[in-house]
Order: sequence, then C-alpha cells, then structure tokens
Amino acid sequence: MPAQADRVTPGRERSLRELLATMNAQPGMADPANAVVPFGQFERLHFARLAVLDDPTVGDIEAHAGPRPSLPVYLAFIGSCDGPASECIKELALRAGTGLRRIFTHCDGFDAQGDLVAWVQAHQRPLAANYINWVG
Repeated sequence: MPAQADRVTPGRERSLRELLATMNAQPGMADPANAVVPFGQFERLHFARLAVLDDPTVGDIEAHAGPRPSLPVYLAFIGSCDGPASECIKELALRAGTGLRRIFTHCDGFDAQGDLVAWVQAHQRPLAANYINWVG
C-alpha cells in the first residue's frame, strides 16, 4: 500500500495527536482492536502506521540567531498488505471509514462527506521501496 501524506490543518495537530493516542494499547503500539481503526480485523493488512511528521529541530535555528521557519506538519498513513493496494484501501474505507474520516478531518482539504477511497488514492505518494514475498 503506497504511503499517503497530507498537511495537517494549522491548529489541529494537538487534537489529531490526542485522537491517535486513543488508538494505542501503550505508547507507540496500536491496539489492534481500537475503536477508531481496528487494524486487527484486516487479515490482508500486515502493518499500518499513522504518524504525525514534524521537525522538532526547527528551534535549533533560533539558538543560532536565525529566524524560526514555519514548516507544515503532515500526517502519514503507511501500510503493507497482501494483494493490490487499491483493494486494501477499499476494504479499509468500507469497514473503518468512520474512524478514518475522524482522522483525516484534521488534514487540509479533506471533505468528511466526500468519497474517502478517491481522496486516499488521490493523496498517495509513490513507493520509495517495495517488498514482495512469495505466496505461502
């Protein structure tokens, strides 16, 4: 499944992080039966990760008398599944669409009433590396 990354709407990062934290059994470890996106219900999904991407080092520039840059924060959704990524995305949208919409409403331009599958597919990023195992 190709990675997807979208800009987090300014002012929404904290609520996004709080929502993502509710999905964890412990810090950094998703509960496979969480109520937002129950990853454990998807047999073809090997792993999935939702990560908030920011640069915590931008303050270092200020320490050297430079202006602090205003860099965007992104949400990345990364996964690996058996079969075509498009089928996995459709299954995720069908069975966990409500939770995914709750998450993606924190991103610029996301329409919670729109076509979730089309939006995810339109925001995919090309793979930098791909692993293919053999059947069985």
